[in-house]
Amino acid sequence: MPKFKDFYSIEGYITEHLCFYVSLYCSGKFGNGQYTSITTLVTFNNYMGKVYFATIWFFHKLIVSRMLKRAINILTKINHRRNLD
Repeated sequence: MPKFKDFYSIEGYITEHLCFYVSLYCSGKFGNGQYTSITTLVTFNNYMGKVYFATIWFFHKLIVSRMLKRAINILTKINHRRNLD
C-alpha cells in the first residue's frame, strides 16, 4: 500500500487592481479517504479591483462549484476503477 503524504500549495496572481491567492491542502490517508481544503484570499489594490470582483463574483462561484463537482466525479470514477482491479 503506498504511503500518502500531506501536500500543500499556494498560488497567487497579482494585477494592478487586485491580488488573488488560492491555497490547496491535501492530507495523507484519512480513514478510507483523504481530507482536502481549498482556501482563497482576495485583496483589493484600488477601487477598480472592487468593481472587477463584484462583476465576476457570481460567475466565479458557478464556475468553481461546477469544476469541483466535476473533479470529485472524475476522482470517484478513478478510485472505483482501481478498486475493481
